[in-house]
Amino acid sequence: MNDDKKIELEFTGNQALKSLMEVKALTAKAKKLGVWDILGGGTFFSYAKHFNIYKAKKALEQAKNHLQIFSDALNNIPALNINIGLILTCLDFEENFIANIVVQKRLSELEEKIDKIIIEIKQILYNINNNIDNNIGNN
Repeated sequence: MNDDKKIELEFTGNQALKSLMEVKALTAKAKKLGVWDILGGGTFFSYAKHFNIYKAKKALEQAKNHLQIFSDALNNIPALNINIGLILTCLDFEENFIANIVVQKRLSELEEKIDKIIIEIKQILYNINNNIDNNIGNN
């Protein structure tokens, strides 16, 4: 792998990681607020949770773009295909206990998927930095 390709892969991989870490942080914040919402925290916690879910959706779109660029450069990892779910978010505004629980579960699933992708990207970047796999990024 030439140096230009290595620099490109490191840059796009780190962009993807940064975006995914932002999604993870916003999701964790929404989950914490969701616990308060479930415990009867009221309208403030509900709206704060939804604001963080909204920000997480925006960050997720950015992460998808960065991951797609990284994936195109590597040509060997799957694209990020995660969606928080607009219907669940809308249902949760009704302050339904069951809907709140379902949203919490979806946020946990999102965190798990993002953690797996972060680990995969970190492993790929490690391999690039240590020239472990000479086939990375070669077409």
